[in-house]
Amino acid sequence: MLALTASKGDKLWEVQTEGSPVSDITAEGSSLLVGSSEGIIYALDKATGRRLWNYVAKGILYSTPVSDGHRVYFGTMYGQLVALSLADGREVWTFKAQGAIASAPAVHDGRVYVGSFDRNFYAVEASSGRVTWKAPTANWIWNRAIVSGNLVMVGSLDHKVYAFSRFSGEPQWSFLADDALRSDPALHENTLVVAAKNGKVYGLDVFTGTKRWEYEVNTGVVAPIKIKGGVAYVPALNNNMYALDVSSGALRWSKSLQK
Repeated sequence: MLALTASKGDKLWEVQTEGSPVSDITAEGSSLLVGSSEGIIYALDKATGRRLWNYVAKGILYSTPVSDGHRVYFGTMYGQLVALSLADGREVWTFKAQGAIASAPAVHDGRVYVGSFDRNFYAVEASSGRVTWKAPTANWIWNRAIVSGNLVMVGSLDHKVYAFSRFSGEPQWSFLADDALRSDPALHENTLVVAAKNGKVYGLDVFTGTKRWEYEVNTGVVAPIKIKGGVAYVPALNNNMYALDVSSGALRWSKSLQK
């Protein structure tokens, strides 16, 4: 892993990990959290790259570690949801699903929300790992959930976006897309932006799931969507980046990322 200056790209530090980093990097306070292909979670000092601690998980990691400032949460392809102490990497609890957990958990108000390849979506107590509710879907879940108000929303490979009550897990609405939902969605104000694997991008009303707009990028989308300043940035498999207006779905610009 390398840390570079934002202004000139000068190297600040470099650190060797066992295996390649496969998750996104999460910044929490003075620490950076990242998972490797060897199933190891690293906590590094943000300023120096010094290894603060590491934890060897069971199974391969694709899940990005997230933190609530006290604990670190991540899933494994072995099916575990793991909570560690942010301070020292000590294992606090584990929960075992019946299928792999590849997505990053969402942490909100004392609960951890995550989907599994066992086709269930779980709400787990952040302090204890106790399951408070689970809700079924019809296929694997491979994207990160989003919490907004009383709702928690997640996409599934069954082509559906689900909205559940974050308190009880009761279904509130669902939206049927044209293809599997692999890309992490993004939220701006009251519009949820999701992308199907076949390249259809949708803007949904967060309260009802009603489709506000649709845009097709004519290629696959599996990477996470990011939103800034009312613009959704959609990276597609044709190596193009598409910038869409969140309110209307209109194309602001597209640019090839190939050299």
